[in-house]
Amino acid sequence: MASGEANETARVVLGDSRVLAYSDIGDPDGVPVLSCLGTPHSRIPHPDDHEVALALGVRVIAPERPGFGLSDPLPGRAVVDWADDARQLLDALDLPAVAVLGSSGGGPYAVATAATLPDRVAGLALVASGVPSTAPVHGDVVPLDEEGLVARGRQFEQWLRDDPDAFFAAVGITRSDWWLRMLAEAFRQGHAAYVEDHLLNHSDWSPALGRVAAPTRIWHGELDDNIPLAAVTWMAQRIPGATVTVIPEAGHDIAAQWPDVLTWLRDVRPT
Repeated sequence: MASGEANETARVVLGDSRVLAYSDIGDPDGVPVLSCLGTPHSRIPHPDDHEVALALGVRVIAPERPGFGLSDPLPGRAVVDWADDARQLLDALDLPAVAVLGSSGGGPYAVATAATLPDRVAGLALVASGVPSTAPVHGDVVPLDEEGLVARGRQFEQWLRDDPDAFFAAVGITRSDWWLRMLAEAFRQGHAAYVEDHLLNHSDWSPALGRVAAPTRIWHGELDDNIPLAAVTWMAQRIPGATVTVIPEAGHDIAAQWPDVLTWLRDVRPT
C-alpha cells in the first residue's frame, strides 16, 4: 500500500490454498488493527473510513471471512478456525501484533482471535457485537434457525441483484452507492456464507470469552434490538477486565463511534 492510499482489494493464499481477500486502509505505517467485519459485510471500506484512519495514525486491515466477496469458502468451518486464518494473514503482512476489532457478526471471530493468539493481540474492541447461544437473551431481527436464515439470505441475494430498493426498505437502511456495492460484493458467491456465518455466530463459542487476555472494551447501543444490551453485559462479565461503553438511545448502528474506537485501539497496550 502506497503512503496515504487505500488498498480496497488485496489477497493472500493460505496454507490450504484458499484465497483470503482483504482491504488495507489508513496509515501504512500506523498502528495495525485487524477488523473482523460484520455479517454480511465485504472488504469494501466506507469512503470516510480511510481518511479517519489515516488522520488517527491507524492501519486497518479488514479480511473477508470464507465465502464472502473474494475469499474462498471453507466448508464445515467453526468460529475458532478464523484465528488461524488471521494468524496466516498477519504472518504474510509481517505483523507480529495487532489490535483487534469485532463489529456485530465479526465479534465472535474477534474474540476467537484474541483467545487463540494472546501473544499477538494488543487489545480487543467489540462494537455492537454478537453474543453466543448461551447468552440469556437474544434479538428478534435475524432468524436463529437454518430454514429462516436460508429464506432470508436467498431473498437478500435476489433483492440486491434485482431490486435494491426492496432490500433497503426491508432492512431500514438509507440506500447509498457504498451500501449497495459493499453488500452486493458480500453476496458475490451467493447466500451460503450469510447463512453459515449467522449459524456460527449463534453457536456456543462462550468458552473463548474467559481466555481473552488482552484489554477489552465494548461499545453497544442502549436500544439495540438486534443484539440486546443485557446479552452483551452478560458477555462482558465473562471477559476478564472488560469494560462496556453504552451509547445512549442508540440502536445497532453505532458507526459514529468509529473515531473513538480507532483511537482506543491505537493507544491500547497489553496489561
